Amino acid sequence: MDVLERPGRQDLTASVDFAALVAEGRLHGLHEASYQTLGRFLLDRGVLARLPEGQGAAAYAERNRIKTLLHPGGMGEAFKVLVQEKRP
Repeated sequence: MDVLERPGRQDLTASVDFAALVAEGRLHGLHEASYQTLGRFLLDRGVLARLPEGQGAAAYAERNRIKTLLHPGGMGEAFKVLVQEKRP
């Protein structure tokens, strides 16, 4: 499977041991900049400003796709995001 074949249109999810990632990152000079739910991560980065406007079917469908990423009963709470950074 080519993971870049259909960006944004195919499932790339996997179970991840975040503690192991943090530990490995520290070995390589990284620190944990953020670890939060997918919903909070997207909201903090302005996803709501990117919601399509309008009443058409395409806009409605896109808003529903984004809602799936944010909703606490869906991916919004179940999925986590880890951001690691290298300190200067």
